[in-house]
Amino acid sequence: MLLEEHLIQKTFYKETFLKEEEKEHPVRLLGDIYMEEQGKELPDLSYIRFAQGEVYFHNRDYEAAIFKWESIHNELEPWARKNMADAYVQLELWETARDIYKSVTTDSQVLNTEVALKMYELYESQEKWQEADEMIKQAVLLYPDYKDVTKRARAFFEQQKDWDSAVEHAVNEAIRTKSPHWFGILHSYIEEGHVKSYEPAYFIPALYTLEGVDLRQFEQVISSLWSNFHGQKQYIKWLVEINHLILNSDFQKTYQWHDLSLLYKEAFYDLLGGRYFVSDLLDIMPELLAAWLKTADDETSFIAASALLGWNDVIPTAINNEIAASAEKKLHESKGNYLFLQDSADLFDLIKNWAYGHKIDVGEKLAWMVHELAQSNHVHVMVAGTSGSGKSSIVSSLLGYAGDDPEEAPVPAVFKDLEDPAIHLITDEGILAVENRGDFSQIAQGQKGIIEVGSPNSFLREHRFSVIDLPEIDWNDTWARRKLKHVQLADILLFVLHEYAPLTENERDILLKAKEECPDLAIHFVMDIRSVNSEKEAMELLEETRRRIGAVFPASKLFAYSTALEGSGQREGLAQFIHDHYDRSIMERARTANVLSLARKAIGGLLQQQTDAENELLESIRLDEEILGRMQGSIHQLQDKEEEKVFVIRQAYESIKSEIKKDLVQSLPRLLKGAAEIIKEDSDFGNIHLELNEEMNNRIEEYLQNTILPIYTSSLQDWISFSENELNETQGTMTEWAEGFNAIVGDERISLRGDFKIFDDWRRDADRMTSSLYMDKENIMLKRTPSQVLLKGAGKLLGVIPANNTVLYNRYKSFIENENYQEAAESIAIKFFRQFEMFEKAIPRDIGLFFRDPFSELKQTVAEIQREVDAKKAALEDMRSKPEAFRDPLTFFEVRIRQTEWINHAERTNAIV
Repeated sequence: MLLEEHLIQKTFYKETFLKEEEKEHPVRLLGDIYMEEQGKELPDLSYIRFAQGEVYFHNRDYEAAIFKWESIHNELEPWARKNMADAYVQLELWETARDIYKSVTTDSQVLNTEVALKMYELYESQEKWQEADEMIKQAVLLYPDYKDVTKRARAFFEQQKDWDSAVEHAVNEAIRTKSPHWFGILHSYIEEGHVKSYEPAYFIPALYTLEGVDLRQFEQVISSLWSNFHGQKQYIKWLVEINHLILNSDFQKTYQWHDLSLLYKEAFYDLLGGRYFVSDLLDIMPELLAAWLKTADDETSFIAASALLGWNDVIPTAINNEIAASAEKKLHESKGNYLFLQDSADLFDLIKNWAYGHKIDVGEKLAWMVHELAQSNHVHVMVAGTSGSGKSSIVSSLLGYAGDDPEEAPVPAVFKDLEDPAIHLITDEGILAVENRGDFSQIAQGQKGIIEVGSPNSFLREHRFSVIDLPEIDWNDTWARRKLKHVQLADILLFVLHEYAPLTENERDILLKAKEECPDLAIHFVMDIRSVNSEKEAMELLEETRRRIGAVFPASKLFAYSTALEGSGQREGLAQFIHDHYDRSIMERARTANVLSLARKAIGGLLQQQTDAENELLESIRLDEEILGRMQGSIHQLQDKEEEKVFVIRQAYESIKSEIKKDLVQSLPRLLKGAAEIIKEDSDFGNIHLELNEEMNNRIEEYLQNTILPIYTSSLQDWISFSENELNETQGTMTEWAEGFNAIVGDERISLRGDFKIFDDWRRDADRMTSSLYMDKENIMLKRTPSQVLLKGAGKLLGVIPANNTVLYNRYKSFIENENYQEAAESIAIKFFRQFEMFEKAIPRDIGLFFRDPFSELKQTVAEIQREVDAKKAALEDMRSKPEAFRDPLTFFEVRIRQTEWINHAERTNAIV
């Protein structure tokens, strides 16, 4: 390496040919050596020329240096070529220098590295960044231990902001050198956010290496990577990789993890936060919990252990039995002293908020109960008892009502010390303000709720009590089922015994159920002995009652109370009895258990609501489809109705038309024959046919105007009234349909009103059409029939001779009176009704206008309901195809509940021990 160092620094000439005491200039000295060597029989001038090239280079005579190095043909030739390229760089002949660098061929690792670095410098100076990148990476690959090569590479990558290359460089060097320095550089890149594009598996080899170097730095790098991948699509992959690494590593047992256990805790709760399904976590969660347990310290291992046990209880997966047993052991050995009441209340709020996001509700009463339990600054004293036991008097005494019993509500009543008086009824549906206690019974009747009564009360404030008054027990009522659930509100239950029948079998059973429901509930007894006549009798009664109590409830105590001794300080005595026999140290644990029980009840209620919602959706779809069927049937019936009414109304019109036409055909021939009366013997028989034709048309017009048109007008009005009655009947049918549909859907959704304006239009059209008559004159006597031609010809020829008038008169009169006018009558009838043709043709269209809006309304409603059905079916399909979208978050909540129950169980067990 010493020779290579001289070659790199171009000081070979000093090491080889110069001595320290030499004072002569190297050029002259080497020249003398060259001349001396040249005089030998077999001279070897390559070394001298190489050295001369170095001297010329240092003296900036680059051409001379190149000339000398071009003649080197021994083992120094590769170095000479590299030096030539260096000289061309100094001469700024970049392309020539590059080509010569590329031509260097050698086995020397140092020379190859030097060439790569020189080319890197050349490209960098020319701002050819891609080529420079290739050269610096090649140099690192060739000889990473070469002086400053990795440092220079890092600086270049950072300068270029090529963070992928910088990260890979740091990872490779950290693994290669096992140096905390390079792991520190990698850590800084992670902290600066330069590794987001990488897959988690890429960093695992480096972490395995770092584990054997420095566990603290190992934990810091893991923490940074964890934060980097959290919230990213690679997060699950990261957890898989890190779990595997942790579980397969043999850490020093004495090392105390600082951050890793907390990260696992956050990951556990994050994974159960609703973004993932159970199926997504079945494979990852067992390893995650085992890794968490492995890295948890003595103070927090109980959280990891309870999480593992809670998961294993609710979602049994591939958790090793040995690990589960270890978790349970750690849980019971843990020194953790963490209060979970608020966490449990927060968990309930998570469930409530999740439910709200799904448009369902856990119930206001449950939420209120959890809120009350979370307020741990007051002792909840519950008072219960049978009718006649004196329970109401005890409650009155505690509240300071001086003999005035509070209104006995049919639901539990909670009395608090509040500065601002307020009374509320809390039910599943909501919270209702109550004006005064006198309204208890009326408002709460039939409700499944709780009365909350707040007012200033110095006794409650002083002793930090809230008094819960349970309704008196009626053994004919299923009290355990209806009221036992409210025992979860109590920290201590004072059961008032009847002095004549203390602790009956029914009372014992009910209290055992309360204890089963709330194992940590403190149950104590109060007996009102106001009716006992003597002290001895009282002592015997109390002793016998204590014996009966102790046989079933050995931890319970009895307090003797007499409402007959007002002002004797018994209330303070009872308060002291409560303080003395209530273990405040277990309150948090007991309330936590009750909150968890309420949370589980909320989950059950939500699952039931989902089932109910599915059933309601099914029923709604069934009802909608039934309505659709009926409406589509109504559309067909309406089409039939329309066709029927068109037929009936047109037939009625045709009947009118037929009668009038019949009258015309019968009457007109007689009317026309009567025109013969205008023929006289002195008539102008040459033009008589014109007079007859005019007369006949006048008579036709008069008859139509004065006889037929009034008949038609009257008949038309009757026809319109008839048509209106027909469609009124149809409207009645449509109204019945609409009322039936609206009754089914519970909304005024359709009306099915026909358009009766068509009758106004018809009446207007009838007035317009019949106000006057316009007809072309009929050609009756101006035809070219043979008989008329002969008759008219005879009139013209013979009419000029008066003697022929009698004959012509008779002939014309006979012709008019005997002519068949059927064809003319038919023609006139056709002309009469032609002016009403547009009206007649419009009848079906007008009737269609009457039905148009009902048809449109029915079809639109059918389309709307069909869309609703399709949406409901899609929602139902979504519910059925992805039940995990609803159920899995609730399953995760159940895991959280079970986790806390394990901790509570461990604390209870440890307390007993």
